[in-house]
Amino acid sequence: MAARISRFTPWLTSRADLEAMFVARQPLLDDLVNRLRHAVDSVSRQHTLIVGPRGAGKTHLLALTYYQIADLAGQAKVQLARLPEDPWTIDTYDRLLAAILTALKVADRPAGAAELEHRLEQCYAEAGVIVVIVENLDEIFKQIGNDGQRRLRHFLQTSPALLILASTPALDRSLTEQTSPFYNFFSIVHLDPLTLEQAVELVRRLAAVRDDVSLVQTLDETSAQRRLAIIEHLAGGQPRLWVTLGQILTPAGVRRLADTLVESFDDLTPYYQDRLRTLSAQQRLVVAELSLADHPLHVQDLARRTGKGEKSTARAVLELRDLGWITKVETPWDHLLDARRSYYELAEPLARLAFQVKESWGEPIRLIVEFLSYWFDPDDAADWRDEADPYMLEVVAAFEGEPTVRLVRQLSRLPESRVPDVELLGDIDDALAAVGAGDAEPMLALRTTVRRALERRCRSDGTEPAQSDGVVELRYDIHRAAMEQMGSVPHDPQSTDWIARSERLAGTAGGSSAALSLWAKWLARGWRFDEALAVGALIVAEYPLAEEWRVALGRGYRSAGRYEEAMLLDLETLMARQQVLGPEHPDTLRSRNVLAIDYTNLGRYDEALALELETLAFSERVLGPDHPTTLSSRHNLAGTYVMLGRRDEGLALYLETLAVRQRVLGPNHPDTLRSRHNLAATYSMLGQHDEALALDRETLAIRQRVLGPDHPDTLLSRRKLAIDLANLGLETDTAGPRPSAVPLGSDTFGRIRLGRR
Repeated sequence: MAARISRFTPWLTSRADLEAMFVARQPLLDDLVNRLRHAVDSVSRQHTLIVGPRGAGKTHLLALTYYQIADLAGQAKVQLARLPEDPWTIDTYDRLLAAILTALKVADRPAGAAELEHRLEQCYAEAGVIVVIVENLDEIFKQIGNDGQRRLRHFLQTSPALLILASTPALDRSLTEQTSPFYNFFSIVHLDPLTLEQAVELVRRLAAVRDDVSLVQTLDETSAQRRLAIIEHLAGGQPRLWVTLGQILTPAGVRRLADTLVESFDDLTPYYQDRLRTLSAQQRLVVAELSLADHPLHVQDLARRTGKGEKSTARAVLELRDLGWITKVETPWDHLLDARRSYYELAEPLARLAFQVKESWGEPIRLIVEFLSYWFDPDDAADWRDEADPYMLEVVAAFEGEPTVRLVRQLSRLPESRVPDVELLGDIDDALAAVGAGDAEPMLALRTTVRRALERRCRSDGTEPAQSDGVVELRYDIHRAAMEQMGSVPHDPQSTDWIARSERLAGTAGGSSAALSLWAKWLARGWRFDEALAVGALIVAEYPLAEEWRVALGRGYRSAGRYEEAMLLDLETLMARQQVLGPEHPDTLRSRNVLAIDYTNLGRYDEALALELETLAFSERVLGPDHPTTLSSRHNLAGTYVMLGRRDEGLALYLETLAVRQRVLGPNHPDTLRSRHNLAATYSMLGQHDEALALDRETLAIRQRVLGPDHPDTLLSRRKLAIDLANLGLETDTAGPRPSAVPLGSDTFGRIRLGRR
């Protein structure tokens, strides 16, 4: 029989299961039990108050303390009195004392406070110290008022009968104001949130308790660990939420993730809203600004955003920190920050719910959309487009239009969406450059999810984020991602900006071959070929750095229409790779594909055909029929068949290649879309205009969604669709002027239609 795990009432879970799921806080449990053991043999009393947000594990800790003291009760003079978790009936000091006696199973009869205190002292004299377990102490204090609090403190100070072990979600004014009866009275224990490793261990133990083999297997997957690392920022370290997630992270439960999160957040929202009501107006403003911000803020930021003075804002910040609402941000780059300036963020990320729920007006809650965007993959979203679930549709929109989601997934090495994000990549590179120069302020201005992904990425590579080498290596990855987004043609002013960044990076890296190669690649992509050659001449390195920049330069020549120069450079690269790597190495085969493209661009179709047939045979034998390089060979061969007038053979090969690419790479991969585009062009050449039009409309829609409206491939699809419509005598439904009909089979038409890869 599976264990029964209660997310909201740990007292309903068996002691054995509570012990099995207890993580990270064993030293704290031992300390509490030792305090209570000391009270048995002494009249001194160290009353303890455990502070932690809802779901932080307070009740779990109190329950295990209760069980261990119960074990002790059989050997020493100690008694246990556990008050109700929701103490709504305890509204006076008298009722509080009566509730303690009821918990001790002492006969209840009407009496005043003095008589109740006398009975408790009698119980103490007969059976030892009375350990009172109290949850939600703040609610009891609120209900009994200042007079009841004063009388209780007087009794605790004058009588050793009671030892209080209590919990509260936050320190309110009854505990923090100097004029309050219990100011500075309790020994305060703050429950730190679980770290990611501790949270995963909790879920792992939960799986063991429930004999959930599939959950254990899921947690062992690298992709699951990376997803949880991102979600940890969104969820914080609340054990209750991790227990909730642990019950649905298996493949069978993951489709219920949105509903389960909505249910859990519905429970938490009133809690945070009630807590907000206890704050002053300025404190609420500070919390609101931190909830709305997507990165940490310092006092000056908060003062400007709230319109309040810096002194009063600083006071509110310190008060909120003491109350557990906010926390000082610590990063690996703290030593690079202005020591006079501290950055703050919400201690409980889920506190954003108090604001987001009110703002949603029936729309999906943004925090839940973030959860889902980092748990699911873009390929999963393809199945949701026709669903009515608003959360699934919002996740699809995030994959297609939110650059932060893509960047965080990319930095965390999760499957990516393909939304253009060159501007955000530039911000990240500038922040990393500033860190390398000794300034971490721009890093703190990045969205928190991005900054934390950068920190984890450096650590996962075996370096400390503060080390310059780790920062430089990460910058290389950022530049490569930007190149992927921008393609092989200049995009000013972005191209100029990235060339300048790469030049500065080369200076930072001391003129290393890797940095010089990166600089040369950016120059080639900006069609600044003479400068690229000059920088490339400075590179002193063996394969692959000696060849990478040449490959980029050849691509730049081709994109600029300088096919003869591209062919000579690519031939030189192929000869070098054949000599160093051998004729059947994957990189050598890729160079053969590129040289065949050069031959085609120069109209040397027979030479291209011979090289492509030979290369395809090599690729199929060495790499296999479904390898991306093999598929590129097959795709290019199909294009050459078309150029030679063997269009039926080209059509058959395009159809075959498209089917394999859809299966192996997925329907939205750029190479798959290129196959679709060229297949449509071949349909046009064969006079099958309806088939071409349908395929081009579908390809344009996918490219606009996946690559964005301004990507070069999207613009190519838009131009191709306009040509289709013109050839059919239809009105254009694309942006731009209506083109005149183009003669079938012309060289210009062929080049518009056939993308080589």
